[in-house]
Amino acid sequence: MADNMNIRYIDAHCHMEYRRLKNREELINRAIDNNVEMITSGESLGGCKRALDLKTKYPKDINVTMGYHPSRVKSDWKVIEDTYKFIEKNQDSIVAVGEIGLDSGITNQADLDKQEKIFRKYLTLAKELDMPVVIHARGFEDKAYKIIREITKNDIKIVYHCFSGSNQLARELIDNGNYISISTQLCFSEYHKNLIKELLGIYDMDLFNNTLSETDSPFVSPIRGEQNESSNVRLVVNEFGKIYNLVSDEKDNCNGINNINNKLDNKNNKNNKNNKNNDKNNYNDNNKNISCNGMGNQIINQDNNLINIAKLIYSQTKRLFNI
Repeated sequence: MADNMNIRYIDAHCHMEYRRLKNREELINRAIDNNVEMITSGESLGGCKRALDLKTKYPKDINVTMGYHPSRVKSDWKVIEDTYKFIEKNQDSIVAVGEIGLDSGITNQADLDKQEKIFRKYLTLAKELDMPVVIHARGFEDKAYKIIREITKNDIKIVYHCFSGSNQLARELIDNGNYISISTQLCFSEYHKNLIKELLGIYDMDLFNNTLSETDSPFVSPIRGEQNESSNVRLVVNEFGKIYNLVSDEKDNCNGINNINNKLDNKNNKNNKNNKNNDKNNYNDNNKNISCNGMGNQIINQDNNLINIAKLIYSQTKRLFNI
């Protein structure tokens, strides 16, 4: 639906700076042509430098976050410190610190300890800079949040990128004014579809005041065998719209109204079986059509829902990252 409308999008987390990215310029230009702004996330010293170069080249379309990826625990401490200093030096050119965090793919205890130490160091940096922080917490969502609360005291905004945590954690983040960012996983993951459906049942449209859309490209492609790209963030927003309309239909839909009318019809038919005067029955038959005559209106409402969701996500993302 949204592809034919003049809607603005933001890919809240991607890796346009990724060293092995294929056809970088083509992907960036395709995103721009599709009204998609990008926030690329440097996650190493080299990645932070490449991200900054991209922002210089595309100042209106690309913004930058800088951090140190939790999988890079084998790096020498000098590299970790140099990245830290690079972020400090270029703080005016970034919109958040991250991605930083914890990753359960690391199994060696010494590496896990080092991973947490790096996480704490960069969380402290985000607090000192008074900037939002983008969290990577695969498999350690709850543990990461415990550390976040300990260090930040909820004084800075938190974004759980590529959120795959529990319903309970999502609600705790949202209720404390923080954010979950949903990737193109939403296009194929039943877990994520059900999570959004459950959250919509609680927050309705207000969910999108604290929910961002991302691709994490070139990873988690919604199209099997293809490299993911920022223009696919439109698919995430469309999926939000589909799920929202499904939830709305379940709350108050034509089928529910028709079931009530059918019960009324059955009752009236029994009462009037021996009565040739069908005035009452005609009245109900005539008014029965009120409920579902406007299927065209229903489609218009669904389009409006999608537009409102896209606008909310776009405006909240801009406000969060002050761009």
